[in-house]
Amino acid sequence: MVVVYDLDVPLARDPVIVVTVFGTLAAIMTGLRVYALRLRHVPIGLPEYTIFGALFIVYVFIAIQYILSILGGAGRHASEVAPESIVITLQTILPLEALYGIVMSLVKTSIMLFYFRIFGKKKSFRISTFTVMTIVWLWAISVVLETFLLCRPLEYNWNTTIDGVCGERNATYVVAGTLNLVTDLMVMALPIPHIWKLQLSIPKKLALSLVFCMGLLVSIISVVRLTSLMAIDFTDITHSVQMGVLWTVLEPELAIICANMPVLKPVVSKVFPRLFPASSNKLSHGVSDPQTFERLEEHAIYPLGRVAPDHRAEISSGSDGSSHQKKNQYSAHTTRRSVDEESSESDQILSRNAGPPGITVTQDFNLHY
Repeated sequence: MVVVYDLDVPLARDPVIVVTVFGTLAAIMTGLRVYALRLRHVPIGLPEYTIFGALFIVYVFIAIQYILSILGGAGRHASEVAPESIVITLQTILPLEALYGIVMSLVKTSIMLFYFRIFGKKKSFRISTFTVMTIVWLWAISVVLETFLLCRPLEYNWNTTIDGVCGERNATYVVAGTLNLVTDLMVMALPIPHIWKLQLSIPKKLALSLVFCMGLLVSIISVVRLTSLMAIDFTDITHSVQMGVLWTVLEPELAIICANMPVLKPVVSKVFPRLFPASSNKLSHGVSDPQTFERLEEHAIYPLGRVAPDHRAEISSGSDGSSHQKKNQYSAHTTRRSVDEESSESDQILSRNAGPPGITVTQDFNLHY
């Protein structure tokens, strides 16, 4: 017979309220992210789909929190709940442990795919990102395997009357949590070297670095979660597990909120146009030397032989009356590229050396996001 417990005990009631509030905020922030992309006329991509998957798992976590508090007697001492409730608690925390690795990896993958929208053209960055992404998912697989292989047979997790054996569960939780913290720092460190190579003022570099390092808040929650897991006492599981479950659910909720925040500049600019004026996102290229012509395909600029009629080519020439003498002009020029995508701004200035005399072709492109 299943026993239903009232939420009249603070340790049973408060975690339910907290995870519900932050779960709602995570859903709202995800909705605002979609709206921000619509304002920029950017289609939903893999970064958003991975966030959707993480948000779905978060709501599974919230349901688990409700089950633990209402049906499992979590928040009360084991001596105060029915044996059937203790079994429900021990069974319910298993999917929570397994899905924890998956949900955190989905959020980190979304963040790294978002980085690709900004720095993805750099080969070194792509290699670094794929390496970190591989490490993150290997960690997620290890968490899933640890959940189902730590106690053998699996039923021994909630039924110790049968023959079985369990590893040191607290130590395993701590190792998995520590590795999660390490991968957090690896993901946050990915864009920092590239940000500081941009031709920006120091305050702007610091501001961008701060935006990309907002995950430090999640890392702090991860440390708090570790201390809660170390305090779990399986002889009084219903009372000691509640805070560990709370932080396990709260961490991915905050991770989703932080992952969405860098994308919300268009929404903030729309709501507070005076405080946060919308920037004119412009991409412009000038072409005037052979080295740049070799990179035309990279910048989506037409080579000389393919210039369409609607593109402007300016040729300066003069005449001495009997014959035409071309006035060849070739000068060093600067290509400036300004990109403001997903609330990050980067200015790159590339200087070209003067080349041999020839035709000068100049094309200006304005690309609005």
